[in-house]
Amino acid sequence: MSAFSLRKQMLEKKEAAARAATEEAVAAVSAEHVSVTEASSIRPAAAEAKVLTQSQTRKETELTEMLASFAPVAAPEQGSAMSTSEQAKSKASVRLAPTSRLAAPLLRSSFQPNKQNFHQKANGHMLLKLVDGERLVILGSYGLSIKSGAVTLSGATLQASESTHWVHAPRCYALPVVRCTDDATILVQPHPAGLSLHQLGRFSPMFTRIWNESSVTSRTGRSGTFQILFTSGDESAITRDLTSPPEWNKLISESVSPMQHNAKNGQPVLFVCGPKSSGKSTFSRLLVNRLLTKTSSTARKWHVPSVAVLDIDPGQPEFATPGSLSLVQVREPSLSPPLCRPYISNDGMVGNSLIRSHELASVSPATDPDHYIESVLDLYSLYRRDLRSSVPLVVNTPGWIQGTGLEILTELVNKMRPTQVIYMSQEGPEETVKVLKSAYHGVPFLELPSQPGDLKVRTAAHLRMMQTMSYFHLDMTSATLPESTSSKTQQRRSHLSWLTTPVSAIRPWAVPYAGTQSGILGVIWYDSQPPANLVADAMNGTVVSIVAIENLKAFRMGRRLHEESNTEMQVDAVDNNEPAEGSDSTTASLRLPPYVRSPEGIPLVLNPDDKKLDPRYSRKLGIALVRGIDSKSRELHLLTPLPADKALDEVIQQDCLGVVLVCGKLDLPTWAYTEDFFFQNESRDNKCSIPIAMDDSADDDSGEDDTAALNENGAVGITQFAPALSSTVSTTNEKSPVPDIPWVEILQGSQKRDLGSRVWRVRRDLGRNANGNAGGD
Repeated sequence: MSAFSLRKQMLEKKEAAARAATEEAVAAVSAEHVSVTEASSIRPAAAEAKVLTQSQTRKETELTEMLASFAPVAAPEQGSAMSTSEQAKSKASVRLAPTSRLAAPLLRSSFQPNKQNFHQKANGHMLLKLVDGERLVILGSYGLSIKSGAVTLSGATLQASESTHWVHAPRCYALPVVRCTDDATILVQPHPAGLSLHQLGRFSPMFTRIWNESSVTSRTGRSGTFQILFTSGDESAITRDLTSPPEWNKLISESVSPMQHNAKNGQPVLFVCGPKSSGKSTFSRLLVNRLLTKTSSTARKWHVPSVAVLDIDPGQPEFATPGSLSLVQVREPSLSPPLCRPYISNDGMVGNSLIRSHELASVSPATDPDHYIESVLDLYSLYRRDLRSSVPLVVNTPGWIQGTGLEILTELVNKMRPTQVIYMSQEGPEETVKVLKSAYHGVPFLELPSQPGDLKVRTAAHLRMMQTMSYFHLDMTSATLPESTSSKTQQRRSHLSWLTTPVSAIRPWAVPYAGTQSGILGVIWYDSQPPANLVADAMNGTVVSIVAIENLKAFRMGRRLHEESNTEMQVDAVDNNEPAEGSDSTTASLRLPPYVRSPEGIPLVLNPDDKKLDPRYSRKLGIALVRGIDSKSRELHLLTPLPADKALDEVIQQDCLGVVLVCGKLDLPTWAYTEDFFFQNESRDNKCSIPIAMDDSADDDSGEDDTAALNENGAVGITQFAPALSSTVSTTNEKSPVPDIPWVEILQGSQKRDLGSRVWRVRRDLGRNANGNAGGD
């Protein structure tokens, strides 16, 4: 018999043994735990409902663990005698059988409501009395007030106080669990901004099916913006609880103990790094929350210090929009995911505050590692100067740990010299661990297990898109309070709110870009610079960063530039930085860098050497969506949630010279192009699988010259947003017409585009091969 036949026979025997063991286990569980299953279905609607005892809870937990182990994909090796209980504890990958799901729903919350411990008010508020050791899982948006006792949530220890802790818990992230550490009475209330956040699903399918939208079999514990999950039967889709391995909890407890520091070295600096999806952001959030809510040894009052967070993961930032690096002083626990808190102001002492932020204009450090390191070290130097003596620091890094990414981490560890390096993996790679350990001698290096497998409800790109969309829908008018408002009122209103209209209905800024009243110093391109005749098309419909210039030294562009060969480019004579004979070279070096104007008059700062702004003399204010370009009035129409007066005051107070718009390699805001489509289609079941393409005919000003330029250079722009929304969409389906949507063309079924129509393909390297008219690498 061949080796292949022997292996095939062995595998068949393993599968048969696994099936037999599974059937035996299912029969045993069904007979032994039928009473527990009946007890778990009790609800407070029945007058005779009772609280489950701790022994029943343990049995039901054992039941769910055993059900979760049916049927193992990897069978035990031949000859091994694995019992049913051992199979239940096996770490092999599993798949639940449909019969198991129907027989016993998985237990989510050990708290079981009855008339004594649960009271629901008419306004949707719920008063719950929890016993030590009970847990509660809530889906949606809610406010949590601790009336007595103490609970933990997302690593934070919440003591009894008058404060209300606002929480957003969508199913695209692990749901935080309310754990009772001391007999507690809590009040759960609807989130005042929950409905506005949930209604973003009307504009994008990414925001649908992540809240408590669907009706469930039981109405117990369900309110307007949230729902208590008692069992898996109470949810319409699979979710995962936020858990932390024992090694995480041990290190967090040690970090909360009296800090080992002296006056010379200041507060500790914890450097968190590791592979992608290893739990760096989750661990950092749990650690910061625990540090913020540690209790004093002499009193049981809630002690709220502050913790500095150096957020340097541009792909998945915690406190800013994608592409940003920021230093944040955190004063309150982070109980919601990043997409629910995409903005932090830098004024006021209540809540979190943004110390300083820089723009990479990319979601990866790979575009310019040197600029990335320079920006990070500038933020760290600011922390050392102002906060090191009194505030600990947690550094959250990106998941690029090999090649150039490893070199970046090594240099940061060597320059920052943290008190401890925390590596979020116990599985290597060995080379990475070895290099990080030797980066700076004397720094403790600790390896922690990675985060348990997460449900991939949304990809990293989806989460970035949702975070950016959430930012542009912020309603800053409702979140802004007068300076005279009391601190207690500010705490009650320390939550963001969202606009429930498409971005096309939001009034934009009208920013002049030419003349004496120009609102910008110019436009700068990172990574690659397009020719001037493509600037308008290249930046229209994209996300740009608003950067304040604190000193003209921020411009590091070359002082001697070759003349552009394109005859359409004309350098303004007043902006020539060549020092004249007898002039002071220092004064000349502080002038604005040379720039050219596009045919529309947009000032483009010449940057052929791909120099970035110096982070020591510039800072990021926010981001904006270029909604349109009015060439007649020479104005940019920018969408941004930043209050205009507040942004101007910030520039003036910091003695800034003005602002520039930075363009780069940020994700295209395709969500903005289709918001009107989904908004108008929402009344038609909000289900659409129609392919959507950019419509190149929406701009009435596009002519033959523009078409020739696009075809010749091989680069394209985005369709201009028309201030007056007019549609170019047509459909042949008279019975069920598709709504008229600007900016997009909808093709139904096998319908093809008209003969001769153009599709503009977006290239992120605009101008690289544009016949030498743009800057090189």
